[in-house]
Amino acid sequence: MTEILNLHSNAKAYHDKDVSSNYVKGRPSYPIEAIKMLKEDLGLTIDSKIMDLACGTGKFSKMICEADFKNVVCVEPSPEFRVDCSYVLKEFIDDKNKDIQVVNGLATSLPFENSTFDCICAAQSFHWYDNVDAIKEITRVLKPGGVLYLIWNNLSEDDNPIFQSTMELFRNNKQYTDDNSPKFRTGKWKQVFEDIKNDETLSKTLIDPNLQLRKFKNEQITNCEKIIATTLSISFIALFPQEKKDKLVSMIKKSLDSLEDSKDNKDFPMIYQTEVYFTKKPIV
Repeated sequence: MTEILNLHSNAKAYHDKDVSSNYVKGRPSYPIEAIKMLKEDLGLTIDSKIMDLACGTGKFSKMICEADFKNVVCVEPSPEFRVDCSYVLKEFIDDKNKDIQVVNGLATSLPFENSTFDCICAAQSFHWYDNVDAIKEITRVLKPGGVLYLIWNNLSEDDNPIFQSTMELFRNNKQYTDDNSPKFRTGKWKQVFEDIKNDETLSKTLIDPNLQLRKFKNEQITNCEKIIATTLSISFIALFPQEKKDKLVSMIKKSLDSLEDSKDNKDFPMIYQTEVYFTKKPIV
C-alpha cells in the first residue's frame, strides 16, 4: 500500500486489472531502431545490466529481451502491471541463460546497490516522476558512464490528418482532459534537468542534465477496438465515472465508423513520432 500512497493521484488508476488489460491490448510498441541504438550508439552489450524503470506491462521490456540482453530488471510499483509484465516476459524469465526479473519499486526508492546498472530505460513513464529525488536515485544506481534513456511514443497530428476529428475528442476537449495529469507533450518533465543545470551542487553530483535527442517514425497497425483500449488505459480517463467513459467510447466508435479507412473495426496505420532523450552519468 505504501507505493500507492506515494504515487500521483492519477497514477493510481494503473493499480487496476482492467486498466492493465487495456494497456496491453491498446498501447503501441516502439520502433526497432530505438532498441538498436542501445548497442550501436550507446555502447551497451548483451551482458550489460539494464533496468526498465516503471516498466508497466512490459511492452518495452520485451523488446529489450528480444534484443538478447541477458541482464534485465523491470521495476514497477503496480502489482497489476507486474503480473502482466511477468506474463509477457515468461519465456525470457524461464531462460536459465538469462537473468530477467520483474520487481516492485519506485523511482524515488530503488531497491539496488550503488553503481549497479549500465543503463536505465524509462518508456512512456518519466513524466510521472520528473523530480530531483528520482534523479538522485537514478544517479546512485547507475554505474559511472551509465546511460539514462527516456523514450516516448508521441501521436503525430501531422502524420494522421484523417483522424484529427477522433483525436480531438479527448486531446483538446476540456470534458475529456485533465490539466493536472502529467503528460509528455507539455514538456514540463524537462524542468528537472534545467533545475540541475542551475544548481551548482546538483550539477556536480548528478547525471549530466544536457539531454541528447533522437527521433524515429513509428507506424503501428491499429483499429477501433485498440483505439478504445488505448483511450481507456489513459490514467485520468480510467478514473472517469463509467457513464462518462461509455459516452466517450460511443463518440470514438461513431467517429471511426464515419471514415472509410477505419469503419467496421478495420485495421489501419497510425503514425507516431518516437522520441528518445538520453544522457550519461559522468565518469569521475
